[in-house]
Amino acid sequence: MGEKHQDYYLRQFARFDQAGRTSATWHWPASLSTLNWLAWRGMWIVALMFAAICLGLGLLVFGIGRLVFDFSSTTELMLLAAGLAVVFVLPGLFANAAYYRFSRSASKRRWSPAPRSTKPAPR
Repeated sequence: MGEKHQDYYLRQFARFDQAGRTSATWHWPASLSTLNWLAWRGMWIVALMFAAICLGLGLLVFGIGRLVFDFSSTTELMLLAAGLAVVFVLPGLFANAAYYRFSRSASKRRWSPAPRSTKPAPR
């Protein structure tokens, strides 16, 4: 965790620690700019998964859905609205919890002792 907005995240993390579990909280930057927020926080694998899911859903609805199911314009707009709601609402609700888990696993990796080699040293 960097210096920027550290106090915000420490407060959120303390709430999660006190409750013994994560919960849904609202996070505007993650909601409005999810891919950028994930990249800024160093969550590269999650950012790639998010981009792949968005691309896949878009292709599924507007590519295959248009060809196979012959959606009407109204249905396409409703699916687009539902997809956008999911793409903006879910990251906003679960960003703090995801960053909490990411930070905990990163700190465990960073502060755990390096595994010892079982190979004998070369002579």
